[in-house]
Amino acid sequence: MISLSLRRTVLLLLALALLSGCAAKTHRPVMESWQAYNGMSDVPEEHMQSLAELTAQRVADRYPPGRTTIGLHYREFDKFGSLFEAQLREKGFSIDSTEEPEIEVLQCSYLMDAIASPDQKTKASYLRLKFSDGYSVNHIYSYSSEAGFFEQGVATSTEALFTLVSSNSAQLEPYEASEDHTWHIQPGSLKKQLSEWAQKAKYQLVWKAAHDFEMQANATFKGSFYGAVKRLFTRMNRSGNSLRVTLYQQNSVLEVRED
Repeated sequence: MISLSLRRTVLLLLALALLSGCAAKTHRPVMESWQAYNGMSDVPEEHMQSLAELTAQRVADRYPPGRTTIGLHYREFDKFGSLFEAQLREKGFSIDSTEEPEIEVLQCSYLMDAIASPDQKTKASYLRLKFSDGYSVNHIYSYSSEAGFFEQGVATSTEALFTLVSSNSAQLEPYEASEDHTWHIQPGSLKKQLSEWAQKAKYQLVWKAAHDFEMQANATFKGSFYGAVKRLFTRMNRSGNSLRVTLYQQNSVLEVRED
């Protein structure tokens, strides 16, 4: 169990880190938001190794290794970064660290640091993972130089912006095989336009958001219904929108809700 005081401390430090920009941001386009930060560079490699293995396994439990390319950006002297990358590659992930990737990449960043403690032998630490699909999770650990990292629990977790709930017996997506479908967005009601998209794809829109959103610009997406919806809401999230989407393939339902 995580004590209430420890949980509050971790959440406060995470908030301060994000606001102060101490996550080592750079001025490069892709890396601006995805530069990793390791504030525990003095940890021996053998302890970093076990944490990297555990973290990579958690990523593999959530994303399909053979079909996912992960964008990972860390500093050359970051031992955890190099070990984490090696573990991801070992599990079958492709890694892309370019500034302007030419393929679809799931960007990943981490924020790793310790919390000051009067106990010199054991100190609380945390590892925050964040992905470009909106998913993030904050794990809390206790660390000692003798025993390494021992997990204490999860402080917070945020679900992905877009979730596909697929059917094992069904095709991935009715429109996925064809690239000749075009999906338009224009100024006006988002709810109305998504309803038209859903009808075209033979889906039902279930709108659980508290209010409608007025789109302010034109946009065009080509390809599948699944891909168009995913790209639309990814763009909206970059503008600060808090909508989250679940596509239930078996029931042909597109659900939209707010945080």
